[in-house]
Amino acid sequence: MSNQSDNNPYAAPQSAVAPVGPTIRDDFGNFIPNGRSVPAGSAASWFGAAWELFKKSPMMWIFTTILFVLLSFIASIIPFFGWLAGNMLMPFLVGGMMIGCRTQEEGGDLNIDHLFAGKQHTGNLVMIGLIYIGFIVLIGIVVTIIAFGVFGGAALAAAFGSSQNDDVATAMALGGLGIGAILLFLIILALSIPLVMAVWFAPTLVVFNELKPFEAMKMSFKACLKNILPFFVYGLLYFVLMVLGMIPLLLGLLIVGPLILATLYTSYRDIFYAQ
Repeated sequence: MSNQSDNNPYAAPQSAVAPVGPTIRDDFGNFIPNGRSVPAGSAASWFGAAWELFKKSPMMWIFTTILFVLLSFIASIIPFFGWLAGNMLMPFLVGGMMIGCRTQEEGGDLNIDHLFAGKQHTGNLVMIGLIYIGFIVLIGIVVTIIAFGVFGGAALAAAFGSSQNDDVATAMALGGLGIGAILLFLIILALSIPLVMAVWFAPTLVVFNELKPFEAMKMSFKACLKNILPFFVYGLLYFVLMVLGMIPLLLGLLIVGPLILATLYTSYRDIFYAQ
């Protein structure tokens, strides 16, 4: 006698169902999709871990960082396409330097070739830059429209008040211009911060976890969103280090620059992998 469940139309299917979502290569250990929340004080440990990487080869770190900045600058001054080229090159160089950080973590040496070590992922890394450019253009359009509305209205009000010899109306309109400038700055900040969050880990997720550009940017944004406080502390430390780096004739930036670059890697390791 056959099993009745074989003919049961409500029985669950017996065939295997393919998993949904990107396949993520896990070379470091227990990868945490979208990252984990870490304490606010972790920001200090990111700089500490970055310092340990820097100490292993300080002169090479300084040289590669200078070359990193120089290549970005050269790309940015290409006639007509400089802005595009600079933003497309940046994720590629970052991806390569992240591979250099990993090499150091595994006991190897950082070298100049690491700047170009992301060549196997060139298409996806460049695409991150293109997506970034697209969002910058959109932000620019939104800000321009708002600016025309805010400043145009205030300017018309000021002109009208002046024509009517109404000092109070003119003063209020000019005050509106100041408030409008502050409002515009806050809008730019509100639109730009999420974009920075989306690109912070994106090159690293592409080169190590083989995510596609949009997937990497989305995962980067989610990870940053989970760690608002650590990144706030990171911003404070960043500001302090930049100020200190500028004091001795900007020479301190030769150390601060590599540290900032290395924290892209150390923050990734802390947030996306269980300790």
